[in-house]
Amino acid sequence: MKTITKYLSLFLLLFALTTTFVQCSNDSSTTESTTDDTTDDDSTDDTFALDCSTEDAAQSTNGEIETMRLAMVDFRNSLSTSLLEEGSVCLDDERFYLWHNTPANNGNRDGITYGDLSDEQLTAFKNILQLFLSTGGYQKVYEITELSEGWLNNVMSSVWNTDFYSIDMFGDPETSGSWGFQLDGHHCVINFLVDGDNVSMVPAFLGGEPASDTWNGEDFDIFSDERDLAITLYNSLDTDEISAAVTTSSSHSLEVGPADMNGDPDPYREIMIIQVLQRASNIPKCLRLRKPT
Repeated sequence: MKTITKYLSLFLLLFALTTTFVQCSNDSSTTESTTDDTTDDDSTDDTFALDCSTEDAAQSTNGEIETMRLAMVDFRNSLSTSLLEEGSVCLDDERFYLWHNTPANNGNRDGITYGDLSDEQLTAFKNILQLFLSTGGYQKVYEITELSEGWLNNVMSSVWNTDFYSIDMFGDPETSGSWGFQLDGHHCVINFLVDGDNVSMVPAFLGGEPASDTWNGEDFDIFSDERDLAITLYNSLDTDEISAAVTTSSSHSLEVGPADMNGDPDPYREIMIIQVLQRASNIPKCLRLRKPT
């Protein structure tokens, strides 16, 4: 029964990602930083500017998207030149496709990390996440990246650490209507993309290890809703349907990403981001870009 509900929960989670994440409402929730030390202390008068040749959309006149854009501009402006340069590439860069569910230790991700940021910068980035995500979506991200990862950090700090999550930024929201960013790390990957009036948050992956426990006095149960749905679905199936739908595999070697391992050659590298956006009407409905209301 545990194996059955585990796999059904995973399938339901993947099915529900786009509805879980998208907010586009006037949610005024706030977040608190968990980073203790100020690390981005590289002060310099040098400037950094992206030189991109992509065909970008015009900046949106939608109020919610404009709020997202201005928040990202402010975050970028708070970074030192070295961090901004390290974490910024054009929209057609292959780094958009490089993400994975495996641990993000040993600097095996592109971009900048949570640990590179000051308290204020990390708070600003988390506020950006809340502008894009629903309250429930942000709560899952928080439980995965801070509670579950914090629990694991207590087991082996060299492998699992909340500071290891990386941020990669694509395009320049100050001058363009086509831009995005990627949150990438252990069991939490979301690719955020804005193209004019369109907002996309796929591909995305959420996982949990442990999926439920207690960390720093705070209980978490990351996939409780999905698990309840899976059990309800299972209980609604007859014997023949269960035989057809349920796997008996006990494999735990789950690897999720565009390549077998993070940093491996991307099999989809020849598909340009902008081409995908221009053909959005041809992709499955659950993956299409969503226009905020």
